[in-house]
Amino acid sequence: MKKAVIGCMAAIGVFVIIVVAVALFQTLFDSKDTDDKTQTQTMDETTTATTATTTATQTTQQYTMETDLREAATAGLIELEIRGCNSLDMVILIITSQTEDKLDIIISPGMVLESHSEGACCNAVVIQDGKITVEPYNTIGPVYIDVASMNMLLDMPADNETLAIGSFASGDLGKLLNLPDYYEQHFRIQQYAVWTITDNPGRNEYISMNPFGWGGEITETEINTIKNIFQLAGISTEDYRALRQAVYVELVDAVQAGLIEVSAAGTGYISSIEIRLTSSTEDRLEVTILPGTIFTSSAVGIQSMVVITQKVVLLDSYEVTEPFDIDAACANMELDAPEESNSLALSTAAPSEDLIKLLNISAFHAEKTRVKQFAIWTITDNPERDGYMGIATGFAIFGTGPSDDEMEKIRLLFEEAGIVTAEYKAFA
Repeated sequence: MKKAVIGCMAAIGVFVIIVVAVALFQTLFDSKDTDDKTQTQTMDETTTATTATTTATQTTQQYTMETDLREAATAGLIELEIRGCNSLDMVILIITSQTEDKLDIIISPGMVLESHSEGACCNAVVIQDGKITVEPYNTIGPVYIDVASMNMLLDMPADNETLAIGSFASGDLGKLLNLPDYYEQHFRIQQYAVWTITDNPGRNEYISMNPFGWGGEITETEINTIKNIFQLAGISTEDYRALRQAVYVELVDAVQAGLIEVSAAGTGYISSIEIRLTSSTEDRLEVTILPGTIFTSSAVGIQSMVVITQKVVLLDSYEVTEPFDIDAACANMELDAPEESNSLALSTAAPSEDLIKLLNISAFHAEKTRVKQFAIWTITDNPERDGYMGIATGFAIFGTGPSDDEMEKIRLLFEEAGIVTAEYKAFA
């Protein structure tokens, strides 16, 4: 019995040992499997991170380079072709990248584009900033950029003509192109402002443009706008002929001072003469032709003419004006009015005081030609009441002297002007 009990206990012990051994083995196996999985997961994460790092490194190897157009062309980063397009305000760029980098190319105002057709086509200057993006080894174009002509009397390059990058604008042109207010202006102002600096024309020497380019003369408003822009940019307007403040001069004084020359001729009428002025100075002149200015004829039997209406003429440096008419009246009643073939010379003699008084009242200028002419003859010739030469009007062949009504108007004009009528025979 004792042996049987001992045998059973031994069998149970062996079974317990086997179970414990199996459990221990399973625990060790699970622990190793967990370690292997953890190690594999860690390796996977490490590999992924490494791959991401490699990708990031590869991405940052291709980057965008910002460069100026001139620098990019000089450094060989691009091949550049610049062509005219027969337009005053733009040229064409064709850009081919020569690098694996992406390029942001800056277009800077003030960059001069030089024509290869020297003397035939003008240079141009960039007047607007911009940026062009070019992918690696790609070609982009045509790209239009805003420019202005730098040579007023030369044509812009045509479609098949090329230009090259030159220097950047300096001096007054550089100041102008660095002014923000300049870029707010219409192209006409931008172009005229550039020409003012590059060509320094007189007021009447600008090439004409219309709102879209050519045609249409520069206006006084545009001149004043350019003056204001120059002043904002710190550019002296007195250095440029068209922008200089005009010097006020009276015609007789200007001729005596040698500033201008004047030539005149008749028109075949008693009411006007034709004048042409020639400047002999680099100054811009504001010439005033005063009422009472007299032009005399050297031809026998041709009367002198007196200017009756003030006229102001702006005269650019060394300018020769086109002939223009001015209101005048005959100053010698019994002589003939000058024809177009009769030249007249400016007289330096002072007109009579009464004549100046008459010409300076507005009521005189409101009257008809007959009344004005008879009033002047009253002073210059002092005729009797019935001694006036006749003046024909309308379709009349023969002229007549002043009517009583016209004489009354002349008397009233004299009284308004402060002229003593008793000194003139027609009022005796």
